This record gives sequence, C-alpha cells and structure tokens, in this order.
Amino acid sequence: MHLEYECYRELAERKLREIRDKLISKHKLAELFIHHMVGKRKVGEDAIYIIAAGAHRQEAIEAVREAIDLVKREAPIWKREVTETGSYWISELPTSAS
Repeated sequence: MHLEYECYRELAERKLREIRDKLISKHKLAELFIHHMVGKRKVGEDAIYIIAAGAHRQEAIEAVREAIDLVKREAPIWKREVTETGSYWISELPTSAS
C-alpha cells in the first residue's frame, strides 16, 4: 500500500504562497515555509512540511495549524491511496447528508 500525490504545480505553488502570505500577516510571523510532496509516498512517510518562525511560540503554532487546514482545503493537490485491491482518490471535501 502507498499514497500518490498529484498537483497542478503552478496553481499549487501560487496557492501555497497565498496561504503563506496571509498567515505571515495574520500571525505577525518572521517567516512561514510550506512544502508539500508530490509523487509516490509510503504510508506514514512525510507528505508536507510547515515551518513557522516568529517572536511568539503561540502565534507560530497557531499559524502551522491553520496552514495545514488551508492547504488540505484549498490547494490543488490530490491524494490517491493504492491498496492491494485497487486505488481510490481521497477527498477532503465535506460530504452532505441527504
């Protein structure tokens, strides 16, 4: 079993910069680094790195939490799980009950 990440690179990079800029301003950070892996990854292997630098620990921690949520919700990066019985795309979009 493994995961595969795909993206529309130009749009993904633009969205990650937008998220970065928004959170630097909002949390008054010195820097925020966001890098999402693409391609094949083993289950449990790192898929994203988010590093925050700021004067205050609490603001940096909150920025990292918010960044991961925004990346999962807004960045054009898709995840497919490949198992012994087949593969399927993972959707982070909320489902609505009928």
